[in-house]
Amino acid sequence: MIRVMHHILEVDSKIIPVTTDSAFIEALLDNWEIIKKQDNISNSVWYTGRILDLRLMNGSKNAKHNYRIDEAIL
Repeated sequence: MIRVMHHILEVDSKIIPVTTDSAFIEALLDNWEIIKKQDNISNSVWYTGRILDLRLMNGSKNAKHNYRIDEAIL
């Protein structure tokens, strides 16, 4: 789907998903609160403190990274 969107929108840069598996992250905030999932982290406008740590949620620990990331970095 990302390749199709690149073509439709005529995007020159590449967007490569980090994993091809379902994976969810959680953020540890500087008040020790944990916000789960990317949408909630991105949309938490009420909080102005710092994120101390981003980590995979327990159910996502076995997600495999996308091999295309290695190619892009090289």
